Amino acid sequence: MAATRLVAKVASEQAKPRGLLWVPPGSEAAFLATLPVRRIPGIGQVTEAALHGLGIHTVAQLAAVPREKLEEAFGLWGTALWRKARGHDSYEFLTDAEPKSISNNQTFGEDSDDPQQLHATLSFLSQKATKRMREAGLRARTLTLTIRYAGFETHSHARTLGQPTDLDSVTHATFRALFEQHWNRRRKVRLLGVSFTGFTAAAEPEQLSLLEAGRRERLERLARATDELRDRFGFDTVQLGGSLPSRKRGGEEAKK
Repeated sequence: MAATRLVAKVASEQAKPRGLLWVPPGSEAAFLATLPVRRIPGIGQVTEAALHGLGIHTVAQLAAVPREKLEEAFGLWGTALWRKARGHDSYEFLTDAEPKSISNNQTFGEDSDDPQQLHATLSFLSQKATKRMREAGLRARTLTLTIRYAGFETHSHARTLGQPTDLDSVTHATFRALFEQHWNRRRKVRLLGVSFTGFTAAAEPEQLSLLEAGRRERLERLARATDELRDRFGFDTVQLGGSLPSRKRGGEEAKK
């Protein structure tokens, strides 16, 4: 028993097999302090490895990290980590657990074989899903493109990258290449979808050359600036050139 759902869940795990332990109100932080970070609900292998890479092994160490630093390393997930380390429920999130996939799909109002419309839509979906991935503080290694033709025949095509990424230029280029390789131009498209899986935490270090590291730093600054403008003025405010033409959007579906 505890004042918050999160602490009550941890206490139940600590008290197994009977599963009965009372954490008095006000003692949540002390109760959690000595526990390894993995004992916090929602912290899986990916986040645990990233926290260890930052020298954070216990809940007390996690609680000592400023909220801003966690948000810089993990995006919105960093806000949840900051709350969890203090025993608070992260009620503003739909789920506490790390996402297994991040995807965006769009069904066209009318089946389309217009290359300009299809490429613009693909660019839009790629950017939207990539932004959501950055907000979750993740990078993806596997990118999957879904094409559904008229008649509901659906094909999925995946590509696994050598290095995980959260950069628009990389994700869009990958999805575009998959589309060019697999699109049957003799058939009209009913739905396009993009999906990310195989996550690592954005805070996890990468093995990059000095040239690659410098280029990535510039692209990361651009992504942060773009995301700030989108958060302030709306997602459509800043778009890659490929998605500027009218997308003639139908019903859009998103899932995480």
